[in-house]
Amino acid sequence: MEDDVEDPQSVSTRSHGASRRMSGSFGGYNSSSQRSDVPPLNQSELITRSMQQQNRPSAQLMSNGRQVIGNSMVTRSTQQNVSPEQPMAVAGSRSAPPLASQPKDGVERMRHWVLVLGILILICLAVAAVVVPLYVAPQYKIAATPPQPSETTAPRLSEAPSVSPIESSQPTTEDFGTFVKSFAKEISGSIVFEDPSSPQYKAVEFIANDANYTLTITDDATLKDFYAIAVFYYSTGGDYWFKCSQGSDECPGGVSWMTDDVNYCKWNWITCNDAGRVEDIIFSDVQGNNLTGTLTSELALLTELKQFAAINDDISGSLPDKLGDLTEVTHFILSNNSMSGKIPGDFLQDSPLEVFMVSDNKFKGEIPESLTTKSTLYQLFLDSNRLSGSIPKEFGSLPNLSTLDLTENQLSGEIPDEIYSGSIQNLYLGGSTNIKGTLSSAVGQAVNLVRLHITGTRMSGGIPDELFALPFLTELVLSNNTLTGELSESVADLGGTLRVLKLDGNKFSGNLPNVAIDELFISNILTFDRNSFTGAISPTTCRRKGLGHNNLQIITVDCNEVTCSCCNNCEE
Repeated sequence: MEDDVEDPQSVSTRSHGASRRMSGSFGGYNSSSQRSDVPPLNQSELITRSMQQQNRPSAQLMSNGRQVIGNSMVTRSTQQNVSPEQPMAVAGSRSAPPLASQPKDGVERMRHWVLVLGILILICLAVAAVVVPLYVAPQYKIAATPPQPSETTAPRLSEAPSVSPIESSQPTTEDFGTFVKSFAKEISGSIVFEDPSSPQYKAVEFIANDANYTLTITDDATLKDFYAIAVFYYSTGGDYWFKCSQGSDECPGGVSWMTDDVNYCKWNWITCNDAGRVEDIIFSDVQGNNLTGTLTSELALLTELKQFAAINDDISGSLPDKLGDLTEVTHFILSNNSMSGKIPGDFLQDSPLEVFMVSDNKFKGEIPESLTTKSTLYQLFLDSNRLSGSIPKEFGSLPNLSTLDLTENQLSGEIPDEIYSGSIQNLYLGGSTNIKGTLSSAVGQAVNLVRLHITGTRMSGGIPDELFALPFLTELVLSNNTLTGELSESVADLGGTLRVLKLDGNKFSGNLPNVAIDELFISNILTFDRNSFTGAISPTTCRRKGLGHNNLQIITVDCNEVTCSCCNNCEE
């Protein structure tokens, strides 16, 4: 059994070290107070003294000299300071059990480690319960509204205070709305945003509140387009449009404007390119759409705009200067509105303009220079305005100009010969009483001329024969001038093309050339009244009277001077 018994010196040494480690926690004595010359106790003495001191059975002590106290263990030396020379009293006159009783000691040791292991497991579970949620919870997005901080508890510095949502606006759009307002103010200035009824204010309000549209914005350019067309809607009285106003069910073939959650490219009358930029805004209904109000400079934000048209409406005001800075416009059409002011001299000078049509407005001033040098231009309609000045000869240098309409203005001077160019097909120069001079033989240079209308001027002289040689002329309207002379027999040369010949309201004289008129076998309208013609309309011409495509439908003469059995203004 000697091999199973530990050396008393080693037991004393371990007990001494354990006493030193545990003294700070349990307030036991310091080992430094022990005398170094005291011989160590053997295990039997240690066990016996411990039993006397604690009056506990030896089974509660472990073989290494440590005592179990609750869930803690201390060495025997921490329980008492007993000199080995003191006599030992054995409790209950019983001898201490021998140290060799190993089975009980092994059971106690197993119980001890089971208890320790159980405590460790409980500690691990407690730590896991605290730590694991910190890593797992952020992986889930809670759909419910986050709790608001209580009135008495200030939010932590790392947490942003909650913000109450603006009425009619989702919280996710608040920052976006602030950005748009700042963005728009840089473009439109701040004054317009002091008025909640201004088009700019309403436009920003709509954009900021269109929550789902925020997901479709890719850059500043699309935001500018959105802002520009929103301003256009409100500046032209969009809520009162006949069709496709916001919330309207009357929008055939399209989506109403200002529809929430719908990209503006899908709104009726708007066309976008693949990048989502606005290319066309076309209101072309013959009846109009009741557009009123004015055009604003925000339209200049549509930097990729190619076609803009709003006809038969009541848009007023002047053309914004910035609008003329656009560089991609090919068609600009504002016919039959109430626009006024001057057309800026450099309007759309950097655009590849092909069609410029502002008929039936109230524009004044001279014809802008930018329109006279536009080589891409092929149709120009400035009729029925209040334009003044002379007819620019530079129009004759435009290689693609096919239609020029300057009627019903306040133009003056003579018609320049240069205007009869080889490209011109339709030339309308009437309605300006201050235009004078003669019809030049240079008209023969306009070899592609189809329609020539010169009416209501002070032009005099006769009709040059070069005019009758034009191979494609279908309409010759020279009414209400002061032209003189006789109608040449050469008019018959137009027999295969001429459908309209109007010479009424001049000072022509002489006999009507019956044979030549008979050759105008596809003409529909012939007017010779309010002149000094004499003679008669032949039965051959009258037999053509009818309503067919090639029939003569209207023919007029001075009935007292010219005999006619089929003329519309003469009684049979």
